[in-house]
Amino acid sequence: MENWWSHFFINGWDAVQTDARPEAITQKEIAMIDGIAKAHGCKKILDAPCGEGRITLELAKKGYLMEGIDFNPAAIRKAIQKKEKHNIIAKFKQEDMLAMEYENEFDMLLCWYSSFGYFGDADNEKFVAAAAKALKKGACFLLDLHPLDSFLPRFSPHAIHRFKEVIVLEERTFDHENSRVNTTWTFQKDGHFKSHKSSIRLYSYAELSQLLKKHGFSEIKGFGSYDGEIFQFKKAKRLIMKAVKQ
Repeated sequence: MENWWSHFFINGWDAVQTDARPEAITQKEIAMIDGIAKAHGCKKILDAPCGEGRITLELAKKGYLMEGIDFNPAAIRKAIQKKEKHNIIAKFKQEDMLAMEYENEFDMLLCWYSSFGYFGDADNEKFVAAAAKALKKGACFLLDLHPLDSFLPRFSPHAIHRFKEVIVLEERTFDHENSRVNTTWTFQKDGHFKSHKSSIRLYSYAELSQLLKKHGFSEIKGFGSYDGEIFQFKKAKRLIMKAVKQ
């Protein structure tokens, strides 16, 4: 399932991306990021990957110097259209998150909405190393994902969602040897169907913490919700992990 994202996000998920996250949840996410950013004196933030700019643009409206990158040219075009329509100051660039070459530039880096774990272990680690390089000393790295600890107890092989006129079906399996959840997605709209596959590496809290420490991060703290609750695997449905570059 190599490079599954290059098809999934361009000719599948794109049909629901705008509607996949309710505005109320987006505002909770923004409030959490804003609170952490203010506590650490962050001004310049990189959103990688940024998709259509959902998070990037909301933070830019709060006065942060925002930059978003994404491999998907269609998503970047939509992000630019939105910023121009609403007269928002933000930078967007089409770039693969594995190709980042920033150095000591940002006060915070976001890898949000389950965007970590798409690659093999070596490339996932490559991204963490690039994130560390992109950040200034004392800067924050925020990851928002499904952790292995709380995902497996709630694992379901099937799921169905509706985003306005699009119905999305998920059929999941879990690869224990590689700690990956492999999913077949079916997108149904107006009687037409599209099918795509995804494969995401799930990291445990301990694994992710160790990976971050290996690349020079400390002060690692996990939250179990956008309300800022401390992570508890029996209760949390997500893991928002904060790490500070040494």
